[in-house]
Amino acid sequence: MQGTLQAFKCDVACNDKNYGFNIWYGQSDEVMVFEAAIDLMSYVEIRGDYVTNKLALGMLSDAPLATFLEEHPKVSKISFCLDNDEPGRKAAEALMEKYYGLDYEVEDCPPPKPFKDYNQWLQEAKKCISAPVQRKAAVR
Repeated sequence: MQGTLQAFKCDVACNDKNYGFNIWYGQSDEVMVFEAAIDLMSYVEIRGDYVTNKLALGMLSDAPLATFLEEHPKVSKISFCLDNDEPGRKAAEALMEKYYGLDYEVEDCPPPKPFKDYNQWLQEAKKCISAPVQRKAAVR
């Protein structure tokens, strides 16, 4: 169809699934784990957190997390910030169990309900901030 832009998800050729998008601060022994880079960046904007290590998996598999932990042995705490949908909740539960069994301190940190992910939370918060204030006319 001419003039129609269609968006779809796909993998880039030669994409190494063992690596995710990450921000490494070096001083922290914690890593915050997200499904997508946009959620990671939204979290940073919402919370102003510029001191904790962060990793976006780009999926629900933990291959990027395993690589990250191998490359950063100082990390001892993992906070899972996965989505509030069914796949995200199931993955968070399974990953917390797995990494707790590997002697990591784990925490479940999904976005607050009713938001699906951190990006949706940020978008809704920005709507509230930019909405014009409705003032009632003074009654005399």
